[in-house]
Amino acid sequence: LGNVTEEEKEEIRQRIKEYKQLAPLVQTGLYYRLSNPVTDEVAAWEFVSEDGTRAMMQAVMTQIHGNMTGYA
Repeated sequence: LGNVTEEEKEEIRQRIKEYKQLAPLVQTGLYYRLSNPVTDEVAAWEFVSEDGTRAMMQAVMTQIHGNMTGYA
């Protein structure tokens, strides 16, 4: 960490803050698999708080093809 700039340190602080906000949702929330990672090009899942007030969805492309369009 000795070579980390102040800007990078601030980025690290922000990522830690985000982690602390999301960790309880991931650890105790309801887990939903939204796609099949074996057969679909996108693996997607969601965590939802038990009271339904918070949710986090994540998606990862599992297959990459040349000249792909429509993905951001």
